[in-house]
Amino acid sequence: MPGITVPEYGFSGCRRISVRGNGKKAFAFAILRKIIMEIPAIYLLNRLLPLYGMAYAQVVTEVILAAAAVITLRRMFREK
Repeated sequence: MPGITVPEYGFSGCRRISVRGNGKKAFAFAILRKIIMEIPAIYLLNRLLPLYGMAYAQVVTEVILAAAAVITLRRMFREK
């Protein structure tokens, strides 16, 4: 499993950098990550993949939020 989780740290860092200094956006990402995406993904993937569902839920959530962070970052650069 270490091969899957190592890239996840890079996605988290990208997301943190993209919303630094923007409290509302950072709060939205935090809520989106844990409450809206990760908890339902844990339940769903644990049903589909009982042994690995919880680990894959975090990876899937991070990949989706990395894409959202890139979109947010592009919009922030266009505003400046």
